[in-house]
Amino acid sequence: MNKALITIIKGQFSDAQIRSLEQIVLQNYRIHISKGDLKIVWNLIPKGNTYRNSEIIQPSIISIGCEVGFPQESRLNMFESLSKDWLCITGQHNDDLIIAIIEAPAFEAFISKKSEHLTHYGKVKFYLNVMLGQVFNKARNGYYAFNSSF
Repeated sequence: MNKALITIIKGQFSDAQIRSLEQIVLQNYRIHISKGDLKIVWNLIPKGNTYRNSEIIQPSIISIGCEVGFPQESRLNMFESLSKDWLCITGQHNDDLIIAIIEAPAFEAFISKKSEHLTHYGKVKFYLNVMLGQVFNKARNGYYAFNSSF
């Protein structure tokens, strides 16, 4: 099963919008990448933590795992289709949307590097925050999400 990590600003979109966005990510994934399952996790970061040219922005960063050797043409088709659908729902400017389709081994390495700098206690705290946040958010709002600041 491939994974997707979607980073947005906490409160940037309503729960209904997030569920709609999750559906279009999954729909585009199944059309352009794989008919298999995709686990989508939302990383909610505090407002005021993202900047461009010294100004606060509210970007969306979509990182999706794919198989090794995934064709560039299919990647471009996914970018175009998902961008169009995402921007239609969010009303964002296309400069505030980043989509990365990353081969699964590189994607897994990227995810595992996130906690490499933490102490043992910090790793335990981080993983508990991520796991419990996902479970509680799924039960409450219908999608997996965690707050990246704890």
